[in-house]
Amino acid sequence: IGLGLSLLLNGIFLAPHINMEERVLTLPDVLAKRYGKIVEVLCSCASIISFIMLLAGNLVGTGVILSYTWG
Repeated sequence: IGLGLSLLLNGIFLAPHINMEERVLTLPDVLAKRYGKIVEVLCSCASIISFIMLLAGNLVGTGVILSYTWG
């Protein structure tokens, strides 16, 4: 629910601003243009950490389901 909600909110509030900017690919690119390189690096690190935690949760969930299914 949290991931879906964050994607929905990003699409509603941030996507129009990203589309208006020229030559940007990611949200850290937009933040770098507005606030500087330090904010870009911090946002990139936060994104990497959050995706690693998401992946870890998915792997644990898959392991629990497989363990329950096949003993």
